[in-house]
This record gives sequence, structure tokens and C-alpha cells, in this order.
Amino acid sequence: MKERKELVNRVRRIASIDIGTNSILCLIADLDTKDSLQVIYDKAIVVRLGQGVDKHRRFHPDALLRAQAALKEFRAEMDQRGVEEVRAVATSAARDVSNGHELIEMGSDLHIPIKIIDGDEEARLTLKGVLGGKIAQPPFVIIDIGGGSTEFIFYDGEKGKTQLLSLDIGSVRLTENWITGHPVPDDEMDRLEKSIESFLNQHLDKIKVQKDVDIVAVAGTATTLASAIQKTPYQRDLVEGFRVEAQELRKVIEEIRKRDLMQRQREFFLEPKRADVIVAGGVLLLKILNLYHAKGCKVSTLGARYGLIHDE
Repeated sequence: MKERKELVNRVRRIASIDIGTNSILCLIADLDTKDSLQVIYDKAIVVRLGQGVDKHRRFHPDALLRAQAALKEFRAEMDQRGVEEVRAVATSAARDVSNGHELIEMGSDLHIPIKIIDGDEEARLTLKGVLGGKIAQPPFVIIDIGGGSTEFIFYDGEKGKTQLLSLDIGSVRLTENWITGHPVPDDEMDRLEKSIESFLNQHLDKIKVQKDVDIVAVAGTATTLASAIQKTPYQRDLVEGFRVEAQELRKVIEEIRKRDLMQRQREFFLEPKRADVIVAGGVLLLKILNLYHAKGCKVSTLGARYGLIHDE
């Protein structure tokens, strides 16, 4: 009987890695058979894997080197902490390139099995992660703004319905296409806003805008802006569940866009590789809130990597 109890309560140490267009995130956690999770390590490294992908449809050699350095760091952490199982997924940038095999081979060399997933699978994992945080009551919409794509996850808990939508628009793509200067000039800001509005309007039938639903924003754009509004370095406890008001968001975007990159890092505690793309990501989030006639949104730090940990 004692042996059976030990088997039922077995705890596994699992690592999940989310390889996005702008950053690579690694979560190491202990997961028991009751699906209870204890976080051991949780870190994001901004590598800009999507550098030039929108234009060339290939991973840039420098971007692959940055990704390799991040994965080596995470591999060392996993070895040091006795990880039993590794789960890794690559999202938007990897879906769009012709040399995605180079990333997969890089992972294989480090004993990190990387799977390239489509937008629907990314959205499903994100929903699973956010539900673990319990910061919003259904129905709600999750907005996951990445570097290369944005996922919309419509969740109605009572009826058990979930709708998933992935669109090829993100902070890195928008920055590379529309922004050349920092501070961002007025004319570039105007073109950026109009391009986002035009893109969203083209996909209104897919987005299926619903009024009077809560919005939960996840991923680096949302968490970075939540910290910037509070003018503090990123702290998960300050960000998880934080409500970003649309008026505050508009104000902080305008303040950031008038600063150069060094000023953004110093005044708003932005990471160097986020400082240039945060304006585009922020404008996209604001335009989406406007689309839903929403006065604000809650922010979740629990993205796809958390869903991947729980996924069997």
C-alpha cells in the first residue's frame, strides 16, 4: 500500500521551452500527479530570432547564434536542476522560414526536442496556461501579442466553447516594416497606426468582436508595458493580474516613443532588445482594446510554457 501511495504522488521535474519570434522562455517546474505545479526556474531571454524573417523568410545566422546561446544557458540550468523531461515548441518565426530545420538540429544537439507548432496549437497552450492563473472569469478573450504573430483565444467556460485565431501581425514584424527611428517620428507613428487598423479591419470577420467580455493580455508586450506603467523593473508578482487601463496604456506608449533607446531602458526599465519593438507592440494592443470597446485589460504572465508543462 505504501508503494502505491508513492507512485500516485510522484513528482516529475519538467522543463518547457517556448521559442518565439522575439524571446525564448524556459520554465522548470515540479508537477505532481494531481497537476499541482511548483515553479523552480522561470526566465526569458530576448534573442530576436525573427530578425529579417518577414522579409527573407529565413533565420538570420546571427539570430540562430543568439538562440543557440540562450538554449545552451537553459540546457545548463536543466542539467544543474535535474530535469527529467524537456518539452520545447517553436512558434511564429519558425513557421515562416525555409530553414527551420537548423533550429531543430540545434535543439537536437543540446538534447532539446523542438517541435514547430501552428497558431492554433500555440493558442491552445496559452489558454491552458492562463486558466491556471485564475485571474479572469469566463467569458474572456486572451490576446497574445508576439513578435511575429498575435493569437486571439475566445473562451466561454460555461458553454465549453473555445475559438482560436492566429494572425500574422506582431511587434517585430511591425517594427521592421514601419519604424526606422527612435524616438519614433510622427509620420512613422501615423503610418504604423493606420497599418494596424487596416490589418485588423481586414480580419474583422475572423476576430468576431464581442462587447462586454474581459480581456487578458499575455506575453512580453503586455508584461513589459505593465511594468513600464508602474515604472518598475519586471517583477512577476507586480505584473500577474495587473490591470492596464487603456488611457494609461496610450499615455505610456506616447512617453516611450518620444525617448531614444537608452532613455527607454533607463526610465522604463526596458530590456535592450525590447526597447525598439515595444512601441509597435503597444500600439497593436491599444488598437485591439479599441476594437473591443474595452477600457482596459488584465495581464497574465502565464503563457504557452505553462500550458506546455501541464500538457500530456
